[in-house]
Amino acid sequence: MKKSKRKIYAIYRGDEFIDVGTIKELSKRLGKTQEAIYFMTTPVAKRRDINYNHLVAYQIEDEEIEWLNV
Repeated sequence: MKKSKRKIYAIYRGDEFIDVGTIKELSKRLGKTQEAIYFMTTPVAKRRDINYNHLVAYQIEDEEIEWLNV
């Protein structure tokens, strides 16, 4: 399988899956700036998500990307 060089992120609100894609794709679909999506990947954003009200992003590893066929 072809490996992707793009960084792919999964967006969650608590345990609820919201979306998956690159920062640019997620920015367009969620109506947020690319900087806001990038911030969701930081440890600070994840600590703020104590009550599961905030969106957080996790980078997906290459093996997971192949499985998703993104």
